[in-house]
Amino acid sequence: MLPTSGPLPLQLGVVAMGQAAADAGAAGLWVGDHLVLPRQTVDNYPYSPDGRLAWDADRDYLEALTTCAHLAGAVRSDCTVGTAVLVLPQRNVLQTAKEVVTLDRLTGGRLQLGVGAGWNDVEMAALGYRFATRGRRFDEMLTVLRDSWQGRTSGFEGTEVQVPAGLGLRPRPTRPEGPPLLVGGTSPAALRRAATLGDGWLALAAVDTWDAASLGSGMSTLRAGWAAAGRAGTPRAVLKLACPEGALPDLPRRVEEAAALGFDEVAVELPWHLGVPRAAAVLGALTATPAA
Repeated sequence: MLPTSGPLPLQLGVVAMGQAAADAGAAGLWVGDHLVLPRQTVDNYPYSPDGRLAWDADRDYLEALTTCAHLAGAVRSDCTVGTAVLVLPQRNVLQTAKEVVTLDRLTGGRLQLGVGAGWNDVEMAALGYRFATRGRRFDEMLTVLRDSWQGRTSGFEGTEVQVPAGLGLRPRPTRPEGPPLLVGGTSPAALRRAATLGDGWLALAAVDTWDAASLGSGMSTLRAGWAAAGRAGTPRAVLKLACPEGALPDLPRRVEEAAALGFDEVAVELPWHLGVPRAAAVLGALTATPAA
């Protein structure tokens, strides 16, 4: 994970951090997403104990797909770029489809698209979308993305999304099915989407609150849903892993446990605030292990 909010992206440089991570053995570079954030107090942030933001809402926040394009053009060509996660239900589906397929083609198929339902009702309303219906819209948008990447829309009439038939959307993606769509979140709805509409799961965890049983249960639910849907192959699974500075000694063990649970990739939040050399050293120690 590369920070895209606050002072670090511009002070350290997202390309400098990305290149250092790639040189240290990273297989992929991941960024987060928000388009706007309310200035008033937030009390429904789902990833902190008190529901408050873990960062200052007034600080800089780079746009995710633009940052992925910047990274892909500057960092070595065998390193993927991805969103963890893009808040899909607050974006126009056809514009997103066009931006994503363009980035997929220009990067030679290096994009991984992590997508989520979103938690910020004020942000979503400000962008013109209903928060209460975001789950239904999310499902419909995943279907439309797949369809639009065939080059010409076949038409879709949903309760939240309507797309006329015959619209041309080119270029086509590098792969016929498009870039990997990984559904983020740990809720039953997220796992259902990952198994039936996505290419896999983008799970969330933290080193200091590690719960292997919960992650293992999620992985079992994912695989069972995938099989029940009659889908071929196996779902991809990526774990976004937060690591507070005080938990760094436990990080290698948690990465190994994630691999044992069946995760294909771990996107680690490194201590970039300690400087690029220190963060790269932490990553280098991880990628030197057999599990990595």
